[in-house]
Amino acid sequence: MLFPVENVPLSSLYYAVAKRQPNGWDKYAQLIWKWKDDLPKKRRAFYAKYFKGRGSFLSLKFLPHFLARTRPARDSRTSSHLQNGNASRQQTLQESHA
Repeated sequence: MLFPVENVPLSSLYYAVAKRQPNGWDKYAQLIWKWKDDLPKKRRAFYAKYFKGRGSFLSLKFLPHFLARTRPARDSRTSSHLQNGNASRQQTLQESHA
């Protein structure tokens, strides 16, 4: 995750860079926010709002496993917009491995 989230026992990129908890929008937050755009463009990481809807970097190597765990079940109740969302994620996955 880019920034810490209360009650989520995962480390944040902010803490790894700043060695402290966030205290407003500072130079570390700005740097991380820049990486949010730069790393996916360079195909170094995948950015998504994954854990509790918060910004997270995911390894391209492990991205298929994360997508497999979040893919909705396909049955008669699955709406077309969910299917289209999966197609979009699959396309993003394919593009990130191209």
